[in-house]
Amino acid sequence: MQRFFVFTTLLILVSNLLAFEELPQIPQNAKAPTDPQFHEPLSRGINLVFQDKFKEALAIFDSLENEFPNHPAPHFFKSAVYQNWMKGYRIQTFQKELEGNVNSAIEKGKRLMQGSQDSWLNFYVGACLGYRAFFKIRQKKWISGFIDASNGIENLEIALENQPDIYDSYFGLGSYNYWRTARSKFIQIFAFWLADKREIGVEQIKIAANYGAYSRDGAILALTRVLWDFGKQEEALETIENYIANSPKPPLDAFYKRAKLYLYLSQWDKVETEFEQILSRLENYEFPSYNFQVECKYLIAKAAFEQGKKAKAKKNCDEGLELAAKINLKNELESVFQSSEELVELLKELRSKI
Repeated sequence: MQRFFVFTTLLILVSNLLAFEELPQIPQNAKAPTDPQFHEPLSRGINLVFQDKFKEALAIFDSLENEFPNHPAPHFFKSAVYQNWMKGYRIQTFQKELEGNVNSAIEKGKRLMQGSQDSWLNFYVGACLGYRAFFKIRQKKWISGFIDASNGIENLEIALENQPDIYDSYFGLGSYNYWRTARSKFIQIFAFWLADKREIGVEQIKIAANYGAYSRDGAILALTRVLWDFGKQEEALETIENYIANSPKPPLDAFYKRAKLYLYLSQWDKVETEFEQILSRLENYEFPSYNFQVECKYLIAKAAFEQGKKAKAKKNCDEGLELAAKINLKNELESVFQSSEELVELLKELRSKI
């Protein structure tokens, strides 16, 4: 009976998650409105986040929290700092801080909603519910994760219904519409009647990337990933290369995405160079991710091997296998492409060919 209840609950939740499916007609020169209360410090902080200057960004958002202790915005943007920091450098160092700020943003936002029609409150709460759904589902807390996802989508939709030009909301809606079909085995097996929403998800993320006030950088990085997953690798590469070319100091995550696309396209000389540069930023970093370094070593070795550089390939295989002994998944995040164990096996397999 309990299994039946869990199954039925999930089925209802999934069926109800029908996020905005109509694309808006947006004038070419349109621009999303900014939050008038916080725009200047938010813009400065976000620019720092996407230059990997996380501590400087946190200092701005901490000051904002001191000035507005009852508002969700500072907590939301601090959550974004921690999320991007951990994802970009594949660490779990700030999970408690992330969860604490997400919960504070949701609680404070809901409290302010009771006496306000401010659509930005729905945006902040909806986005933070999306963050919370993400890490709950990663922790296999399926029911509460889907509930948060449902409530997050609802708040983003309310923000758009009340103020249709808050285009940043399309980042969360598009990510949901894309990945619910692309990655949810549950939906694929038990809710197979739901339509494939990946294409509309891509277009919604493009709206946030092109017109969002605060989500442009994050949406472009997400767009690169979904285009790649959707089989549009050339467009994904063009997207990320344009982003890197036009950013003052692109984040590590941008270079990683470009390097993985070079790998997919078998551009071995670029794979070798790019992962060497990524590795140079990871070595001696104050919060080490040996899993990430092992992946770099493997892909440098693979690229060298494919170019006939067997001595270099052997050296990087041996160094990668040595580094693998230091991996500690209590402090590190694994790649979405391979587990630590799979990386070790790939290194051993490549080493045996040299």
